[in-house]
Amino acid sequence: MVGLFLTFFLKLQVWLSFRRDNRLQDQFEAIISDSGIDVSSSKSATKYDWSAFVRYAETKNLFVVYQAPQAFNVFPKRAFATQELDAFRSLLDQRLGAASIAYRKTISPRTWAFLIVVAVAAIMLVMAIWNISRSSH
Repeated sequence: MVGLFLTFFLKLQVWLSFRRDNRLQDQFEAIISDSGIDVSSSKSATKYDWSAFVRYAETKNLFVVYQAPQAFNVFPKRAFATQELDAFRSLLDQRLGAASIAYRKTISPRTWAFLIVVAVAAIMLVMAIWNISRSSH
């Protein structure tokens, strides 16, 4: 249970925060260039140099560009034309690719905790089965 909690709690917390805060659901415009990313909405505008970002991740529907482990900008793929999508991916690889690849090769503490909990549960299950089979003989 602890492993499952550690694995999924943060994702659930982010999802709930997004759902509750209407400001996070406003439309925004992003201008992406070799110098960085300018993001603006009806309420704010921010210019990010590429040095502000530490890595990126790509999902089926999103690009997630991280400033820190829990601070990130999300860019929906549906907002890009096909050639823009490929150009953005290429720029991300050029600017953040090495850090992103290195991050993917590490195992997060949450994953380690989950694996340890699963291993302990498996050992306990084997011991219980062994004790039951031994007592029935």
